[in-house]
Amino acid sequence: MGRRLVLVIVAVAVVVIGVVTTVLTRPGEARPVLAASTTAPGSQLQALVTASSSTDVPPASRPVTWASDGETVGAWVSLSWPRPTAVNTVRFSAAGRGGEVAKAFLLTFDDGASLLVTADGAGDAHVTFAHRVVSHVRLTVSSATEGAGRVALAALSVDDHEAREPGLPSPSRPPDVLASSGLSRGERALQDGDARLGTAGASWAASASDDAPWVRVRWPQAVEVSSVQVLGAPKADVLHGVLVFDDGSEVLVSGIAGGTATPTTIAFAPRVAKTVDLRLMPERQHSGSLVALDEIRFYGPGATPPRWPSRGTTYSVHPAVGSCATGDTAPSGSRPDALSLVCPGTGSVVNGPTTVVVAAPPGTRVRASAPVLSDGATTIATWSAVAAGTAGPDGRVTLAVDPRPWPRGPLSLVVDAPDVAPLGELSVQLLNRAGREVPSATSAPRGLTLQWEDDFAGPLSVSETGEDAAYAAGKPSATGMESFGDAPFAAPSRGVDTVGTVDGYLRLRAERTAGSAAGDEQSSRSGMISSLGLEGQGFAAQYGYFEARMTGAPGPGSWPAFWALNTQSVTPDNRTVGEADAVELYGHNPIGSCHTLHQYDESLAGGELSSKSCLADNGFSDWTRTWHTYGMRVVPGGATFFIDGAEVARLSHLGRYDEPFFFMVDLALGGGWPVDLSATGGTTDLYVDWVRVYT
Repeated sequence: MGRRLVLVIVAVAVVVIGVVTTVLTRPGEARPVLAASTTAPGSQLQALVTASSSTDVPPASRPVTWASDGETVGAWVSLSWPRPTAVNTVRFSAAGRGGEVAKAFLLTFDDGASLLVTADGAGDAHVTFAHRVVSHVRLTVSSATEGAGRVALAALSVDDHEAREPGLPSPSRPPDVLASSGLSRGERALQDGDARLGTAGASWAASASDDAPWVRVRWPQAVEVSSVQVLGAPKADVLHGVLVFDDGSEVLVSGIAGGTATPTTIAFAPRVAKTVDLRLMPERQHSGSLVALDEIRFYGPGATPPRWPSRGTTYSVHPAVGSCATGDTAPSGSRPDALSLVCPGTGSVVNGPTTVVVAAPPGTRVRASAPVLSDGATTIATWSAVAAGTAGPDGRVTLAVDPRPWPRGPLSLVVDAPDVAPLGELSVQLLNRAGREVPSATSAPRGLTLQWEDDFAGPLSVSETGEDAAYAAGKPSATGMESFGDAPFAAPSRGVDTVGTVDGYLRLRAERTAGSAAGDEQSSRSGMISSLGLEGQGFAAQYGYFEARMTGAPGPGSWPAFWALNTQSVTPDNRTVGEADAVELYGHNPIGSCHTLHQYDESLAGGELSSKSCLADNGFSDWTRTWHTYGMRVVPGGATFFIDGAEVARLSHLGRYDEPFFFMVDLALGGGWPVDLSATGGTTDLYVDWVRVYT
């Protein structure tokens, strides 16, 4: 029996994790199967993993084993193994003419995790990373020689031929911190703060004569890093800079605000490094510029950067409890040929049985429908009529509804006139505190690191420009805070309820301003949040997966969106701007969605290059009445788009794709479509359950 057991162990390698057993492929036991986005004629793609190439021979003298066919950035090669395989090393070597070199590859593993590998000057790389078990890996070209018509490789391998380690050391272990000036050896400035308490510790300042200031973070041995937090010092100038890793890769840091408790947090594609330099310059160079920082901290895969406490004002909205009074009338400007809400007001709180009054032509039969939860109260199974009535001579119909069986939280009650189709439907937005909780889950790939999360459980940290806050209440740009559409964005500091949290949700409101005439959209205001402030401080992610869960904003002309811009767009260096719209929604079509990429550049014909996927019917339920998650993963050259975890579009032509991008959520009006919110008094609300960003 013992002899047979030994024979079994020799035959297969088994890794047991909990109760899950995975049979691993041994090194050399099975070669991977290769695939590529394109393959030039004469290439031998499958031979890449068996080819050998000497780094002593220049790339131009090496035989080309594989080359892409007219592709550079975005071209990919993938390796697939017949069973899970242990890997911890990637090697590749360039071939062909000098203009065919891939400068960097983004490795994406089958669990969604990624790793950026940068080539040396000859186009070769040899990197050992944390040990992992995979069945598939894709290598996507993220950078190539400028003007190249293709990329070429002599050899490629992804394996575990290096000494196996369970992982690399954490970057949280104390590193050495050096600086170009103003820092004594062994001094703990820049590493002595506590984010949980919001304390920064001692500051570092470059000397006045230092015209090329830098800070260097150095670990005793190589680590995997995936994010950084940098906090400006009091009275320091607004800074910008670049992270330079010892493999030659770089990540822009577009803004570090001085004199604020808001750090700049940049998540990026994970990479292996032993040394990282932050090279700094004042945003506006002038005599006496103060280059100074309070903190710089790096984090590795699996670690979410901490949220620093806000020193600014926070905001919640406090909606009224739903009620109706005898004298309530239809909103001014409402159309006689459509249903309109008399009471309670949009966004009112309901705790139990409630009366809803709707205006309709006398004699019209009206019904109200609400979502019915499936067994276990986890999903909405169907919609069912919950109340009905007939409009009296005064053109009012009273509907008695009980929200207790419905989902807890934001709820749109659907009111229609089944016998008079031209009257259309009316969405009555309520905040249900009497219903049942319906859990939600992310659709993010499991191997990614959560870099930013906001579930809006408490008051919202927001200010007009993002100073001393987690969010700005508008679109930051090089010339100031911007608005767009038919209703300007208004910060809550102006005494309005267009932005704030309620019951664990972010609520963005578009509303007619007091005293404005019905139909006068320019006298409306709306709400928006941006993860980056006017001075470039805040949160952004390079090659990130951005995801938000949203519902609401019914009505023709509503224009909610979840989108992202490259961080340099808020600086004077905004000649080329990249915009990635995870989703744009238009109120006239509540079953459709648009997903778009833009590259704005004065050198382009018309100043813009875009790619768009607008779906008249995206196959998902009405977004004004049901929750959906909208996800977007930025990849080299473009992005992939998801609704509820299902891919709905894959696009290219994203400007500045390799920079960090910051996210925005807004409820605008218009977007080229007529606005008519008269049925609800000019008001509509967008609710956001959470926003999460991963790399």
